[in-house]
Amino acid sequence: MTISKAISHVTDTPMEEMPPLQETVDCDALEALIHSFGADGMAGIGMMQFPLHGCTVRVDTTGTVQVFDDNRRLPSDDTGC
Repeated sequence: MTISKAISHVTDTPMEEMPPLQETVDCDALEALIHSFGADGMAGIGMMQFPLHGCTVRVDTTGTVQVFDDNRRLPSDDTGC
């Protein structure tokens, strides 16, 4: 639900107009992968990134979800940044 809400917010698309996340992502596998980063008492942060609904989604083991709209680009300037 968190990923869908974040994509909805970033793209300004009502959740009702988006296909269910489960049609695109295996949510059980995603959750298992997140939990595997902390397996066997090993500390550390794992992160995965994938494209979804015109966005780049990043999820890490701290529970942070970041969504970047791939259609929004900052105007280029001469600074090289």
